[in-house]
Amino acid sequence: MADVAAQRESLTKGSLFSVSNHVWMTVVGYILNLFLARQLGPELFGFFGVVITIMMWLELTLAEGIPVWTVRLMAKDRPPVLPRVYVSIQLAMGLSLMILLLLLASPLAALFGEPDKANLLMIAAIDIPIFALYTLILAMMLGKQQYGRRLLTTFSYATGKLVVVVLLVMLGFGVTGAVIGNVASTVVGITVGLILV
Repeated sequence: MADVAAQRESLTKGSLFSVSNHVWMTVVGYILNLFLARQLGPELFGFFGVVITIMMWLELTLAEGIPVWTVRLMAKDRPPVLPRVYVSIQLAMGLSLMILLLLLASPLAALFGEPDKANLLMIAAIDIPIFALYTLILAMMLGKQQYGRRLLTTFSYATGKLVVVVLLVMLGFGVTGAVIGNVASTVVGITVGLILV
């Protein structure tokens, strides 16, 4: 009976942390969109949206599969140990998608009418394998019911994105700074995650 009560308390706590995380991510996204729309102007902000959308499509494929299995494995294994093959597969998928985006950067930029901005897609591609490992760390934390650590990791990721993107754009790096800021935020998130996991 005590185990059931403890599990309910843990799930309630996890739900509250998850809601807090989503609220903060939404607030940060809203602030960044307002800021970038004003600073970059319609054309550059529009292409930045294209870059982020392409990156998100590729990264969403990395958030399923191995991370889902990781949550299940961490939840039932005692002590929870992440098999190296999970890390290898996730990293291989991330690197493959990065290479795919690097190869398609020029044709995609031309397709969207901005052939001189292929470099933005190339910079964004760097984020994909880093994000692959970041999602694996978040999955480990979720499976181990380390809700507070997971919240701190995602909070660092979102706050890092807000600070670095705003700073780089204000320093005059424009849309390139916004894309670099997105990559840097994943580095911040994975660094905090590795320290906490």
